[in-house]
Parts: sequence; C-alpha cells; structure tokens
Amino acid sequence: QPSRRTTDWTSSLFISSMALKTVIFVGSTRARRVGPKVAACVAQRLADRGVGDAFDVTVIDPRLHEDGWFMRLLEKPLFHYKEGEEVPGALRRTGEVIGQADLFVTVSSEMNHTIAPGLVSMMSHFGSNHYAFKPSGIVTYSAGMWGGTRAGVALRPFLSELGCLPVSAMVALPGAIKAMGGVGDDLASAAVLEKVAHRVSGNNNGNAGEVGDGAVTDNLCLKRLPETQEKMLDRMLDQLEWQARSLRDARLRDGPPSASYFEQVRLGTSSGSGG
Repeated sequence: QPSRRTTDWTSSLFISSMALKTVIFVGSTRARRVGPKVAACVAQRLADRGVGDAFDVTVIDPRLHEDGWFMRLLEKPLFHYKEGEEVPGALRRTGEVIGQADLFVTVSSEMNHTIAPGLVSMMSHFGSNHYAFKPSGIVTYSAGMWGGTRAGVALRPFLSELGCLPVSAMVALPGAIKAMGGVGDDLASAAVLEKVAHRVSGNNNGNAGEVGDGAVTDNLCLKRLPETQEKMLDRMLDQLEWQARSLRDARLRDGPPSASYFEQVRLGTSSGSGG
C-alpha cells in the first residue's frame, strides 16, 4: 500500500506533465492589421518549446473567431445570464475554452496610448471566475518606436482585475509593420492563423487555431520576431510556464480559494474540487 505522500507525489508528477491549455488573444480588430502575424509568432515559439507535450494553444481573434461574433460591442457578459436563460452559442463555447485554460497571452496594438478596445470588449464578456488564479503574459506592438509599451502598462491593472495576474517580463515590438513584413487583410490573417490551426483530433468549430498533437511543424508565422523580441518572449514564456504549472497543480489539488487559505489549505478543509 503506497503512502499518501508517495501517491500525492506521483499524482503531482502526472499533473505537471499535462499540456498547458493556452489562450492567445488577438487585440486589434482593424480590417488591415499586423496582429495575427505577431500572434502566430508567439504560437510558433510555444510550438518550438514542445508541440503536444508542453502547450495546447488556441488563438482567439475577434474578427475571425466564431465568425466575428465578438466584433459587436459588449452588450451582455456571460455572467449576466440567469439560470435557465439561453446563452448564445458563441459566448458559451468561448467561455468554455477560456474557463479551461491554464494561461493567457494578450497580443495588443497600442491605440490612443492604451489597450486596443476590441481586446477589452472581448475579454470583458467573461467574469473573473474564468481567468482567476491563472497567469498572463503581455505582448504589444506598434508601428512607432515604443512598441506599444503604454498599452502594456495599461494591460497590467486590467489583467490583474480579471484575476490573471501578468508576469513581470513582457514583449514590446517597435516598427511592427516592417518587422512582420507588412499588414494583412482578413484573408491573409485567416491564412496565417490557419497555419497555427488544426490539431488532428479537433476542429475547434473552424473558428480559431490550435497547436497540439499532429499540428504543422513548419514555421507558423510568415516572418520570425526580431532577435531581441524573441529573447524577451522566451523570458516571458519561462515565467508563464512555471507559474501556470504551479497554479494549475494548486487548483487541481486544493480547488480555488473560496475559503481563506488558512481554513482551506492549512487546516485541511479543501475539497480538492479541481475547479
């Protein structure tokens, strides 16, 4: 009969080896934009770190995801629907993807010195129970010399309020249009994200890309990030992966802290709900 300590250790080892469910949010909603190319480069870097072994990635682009359902202004968030009330399918399905995620990466342009409004509207459709106790990373870009850093500063309190606290390292890409080989329209963006897409085992309703078992292994982005930004991205992903695995282990072991830490963990009243 194995000891409880041995059982807990082997269980934790199994949990830690599971692929991290990752959601990349594309912020820009302009008809011609560079955001999907930047998002694809982030997805490529995640793929380089272990396709099917380390990350299971979904890219949510408001212009393309669920046939553009999130291009509308926020009217009614998911948490405002009462029990028994019919929830739009696009909202329900996206909420399930976000709720099951272990970490988030936001890829945002800088608009008027702040976050792209499409990103705020899309993410605000879901309450903190979808984001809480999971880490996030910030990737910003701009056509100018500052790389969207002011949007990055604004994203920190926004993500913190949602509950997915951002790691300290972030990525800022200046001169993004030139660095990414120009902007693209919806057709070009869809083509880029399609290269990110399609795990053999899942079709994701044809609305967003996934990287996972059986995914394409060639370059997912049309052009790699500059060397400096790739180093920044690696540093951010190191922090994200460590925190995501640690927090996922804690959520599965103890459940979310609905009671105080002292009562739930130290006094052993945790239900281990795995929420």
